Amino acid sequence: MKLDQRISDANSKKWLSVRGDSKLFYLDFKDLATIINNNWDIFKDYFPSQDFIIPKIKEMADCRNLIAHNSLIDETERNVIKTS
Repeated sequence: MKLDQRISDANSKKWLSVRGDSKLFYLDFKDLATIINNNWDIFKDYFPSQDFIIPKIKEMADCRNLIAHNSLIDETERNVIKTS
């Protein structure tokens, strides 16, 4: 599993600070969509529908990746972030 591999990799690099004691700290942003989808009974009171929130998270993740990799974000991406 990707999560277990990330934790193992982090533990093997003692010179890096610890991400935290929760597995949530080792997830990709897009993984949040999977968590919400797989646990909809827990999240259904917080979002209008899965069809609404899952694409929004994926759009925000794409914008986040641009920022994290020092790419330019234009007005379109800024609007995605503002409206999400």
